[in-house]
Amino acid sequence: MSPSVDSLRLRALALELLPEVTKRGDCVAITGSAARGNATAESNLDLWILGTRSQRLTKKFNGASVTLHCQTPDEARAFDNLCLFEVDDLLLLDDRAGAFEQLRVVWRKQRRRVRAEVIRSAQKQIQHDLIRGATGSDWHRSTFLRLAAWRLLCLRVYIDHGWRVPRLHALRASLPKVLSKRLDDVLALPKAKLVSAAVKLLPKAVREAKQQVPLTGYALPSLEGSSDEVGFVARRELISELLPAVFSTWGITDVRGVELLGRVAPSTVKAFTLLQPAPKKGVVKKLEAHIAAIQSSL
Repeated sequence: MSPSVDSLRLRALALELLPEVTKRGDCVAITGSAARGNATAESNLDLWILGTRSQRLTKKFNGASVTLHCQTPDEARAFDNLCLFEVDDLLLLDDRAGAFEQLRVVWRKQRRRVRAEVIRSAQKQIQHDLIRGATGSDWHRSTFLRLAAWRLLCLRVYIDHGWRVPRLHALRASLPKVLSKRLDDVLALPKAKLVSAAVKLLPKAVREAKQQVPLTGYALPSLEGSSDEVGFVARRELISELLPAVFSTWGITDVRGVELLGRVAPSTVKAFTLLQPAPKKGVVKKLEAHIAAIQSSL
């Protein structure tokens, strides 16, 4: 299938950026939807860079969001990194040191084992979310049941297509209609006005979290695209990164405890409650029903 117009646009952008990007590493490749050829107007450009440092940077260039994933070659050969990017779909821009070619050799030898490891790791994460979603307040349970349902649908896409966790619009497009509808029901993302208010709070929320715990090398992911896409990424970042980091210093185990962080992390609390307010009665049962239906489709 021919690459989409937006894929070609992002690939051209990558070539423009190459002289600057090669300062960060010897080897550069396009990954994600731009490499696969199914990028849309909402897609960002993902560049995978192998060199001497590890970091994630997000920047704007010619109106597009560009994420630089920097790693050492040794890090890239680890299982978790081989499943992080689609090695088969990489578009090499510069591989003078041969690191990506070596990575492809490793990938070809270990493809089956890595695939099994990806599925096992995803199932382990899902089980962890389901366990956390089995007890506690409805707010706590619904938070982790939503995560479990989302991971189950991502697993479905990985099994069907071999794609790593896609962006929300790509996940919707990759699922059968009935499952795409369940995804929307499960996520119950807030309206654009609330998302916008939460996003404005996130830089301060990061500073608050860093005052409580070390978050060396942490950077906010790209918050570009539709309101749903931005709201989903921002909520996931709070649930997976910032709140757990702050909670760890206070021994909090229930999301309801977010209310206790008002003094030390008010922006974090406000952003979270905008993106994931306390649920209405009956939400937990509905989420459990969705999860059962999704599991039966795998």
